[in-house]
Amino acid sequence: MELAEDWLSAKRVSERRDDPGHSARARRADLCRWGQAIAVVQGRRPQADLDHLDLEVDLADVTLADLADPDVLLRALAAMRDHYEATSRARMLSTMRTWCRWLVRRGHLTQDPTEMEELTVSLAGGRRLPKAFGGHEVEAMVASAREPAPRSRSAWPSRDVAVLRLLSGAGLRTSEACGLSVDDLDRRGERPILRITKAAKGGKARNVPVPDEVVDAVAAHLDDRRRLDGDRPVAIDAPLVARPDGRPLNPQLIDRIIRRCASEAGVRVPDGAAAHALRHHFGVQLTLRGVPLPALQQLMGHADPRTTSIYTAMAEADLTGVLEDAGWL
Repeated sequence: MELAEDWLSAKRVSERRDDPGHSARARRADLCRWGQAIAVVQGRRPQADLDHLDLEVDLADVTLADLADPDVLLRALAAMRDHYEATSRARMLSTMRTWCRWLVRRGHLTQDPTEMEELTVSLAGGRRLPKAFGGHEVEAMVASAREPAPRSRSAWPSRDVAVLRLLSGAGLRTSEACGLSVDDLDRRGERPILRITKAAKGGKARNVPVPDEVVDAVAAHLDDRRRLDGDRPVAIDAPLVARPDGRPLNPQLIDRIIRRCASEAGVRVPDGAAAHALRHHFGVQLTLRGVPLPALQQLMGHADPRTTSIYTAMAEADLTGVLEDAGWL
């Protein structure tokens, strides 16, 4: 893959002489091993050839779609457990993270897959916990979204509140939020259900019961759109959250909305995708309220229960903050 050679060349230019652990040779070997593991888990080769590392051969069948999918990287990293020690896997994971960030900066990937929750449980021997917005931070962001931002002509209070409530109250991924239609929010039963089907990652459809604040925020946004359209009802196949012209949102716009609301509220956005910090908020809050991990796995749409288990550790780490929020401390 030419992009790998380009990255390796760029790293050689800026390489520090006192950094032997990430030398050009080590990085090249790491990419070869990743290429072999990805090809194996994707069924493109029967097994890895650990004795022969050739970048051109080992990355020949690896696509950008493979790199963009955290599940592929997670399975590849798991496959390497049988062949490499924890320290080696930790270095290889670091190499992949650095390469993916370079690919994002160059516009080859829309977002860094190594920042998503699927890879925050490091199979390399350690645990890197993702960051979640706290309860007070979410409410501060919602309050800032209700007020038109003086420095942003693209702000739309009802839309922005709906985005924040959907992500934090239903644990959506950005792609799922962008793909929702009006009829995906089913309000016919006693408890409204958000049906995540068309945009569900990996085709894993799921139903998520949603709290009143989510339903109210979406209803206010739909009322706003109806008034803008001459009191005509919003079509059931229209985007659940939309731009003023009716077009659906995209992940980049959602990221800007969250970051603007956080900035206006004085809330620090954790490193990585801003929307995922809201999704993590959902996972942590349900864990703290005693939701069993199998149920949480289904609500989050995780393929692997090990991914869901990160929220137990996050909840334990956040207990002091929760007790402070509750006024106990």
